[in-house]
Amino acid sequence: DLEDDETKALALKIRELYDTELLENNPEEDYLKNIYTEIIEWKKAKRSITDFSFIHEEDYVTDKIDGREYTTVQVIYTFEEKAKHLEEWRFLLRRDEEDHWKILGWNYLPGEKSE
Repeated sequence: DLEDDETKALALKIRELYDTELLENNPEEDYLKNIYTEIIEWKKAKRSITDFSFIHEEDYVTDKIDGREYTTVQVIYTFEEKAKHLEEWRFLLRRDEEDHWKILGWNYLPGEKSE
């Protein structure tokens, strides 16, 4: 069963990586519904992440805005779905009060090429 305790526990663990602002804009009930839908879609498509890597790490820059630290991180995911393909994503991180980087948001970078 998709909505089993293990799946829910993992989904909630992922939320621990999110910034409080992202959590406030994505209530737990909506988040769980969306993640269950995504899992079903991925299973139907027989899609999986086979690898990932952080790129351009030497270019990461930390900025301070209103006393809070921000940075962006770029990641390339290798997916398998009939054939292998790469997708590049950018994550915006913000340092929290406990000095941990938390995910504030992300976006897909279509057509980005990495070396």
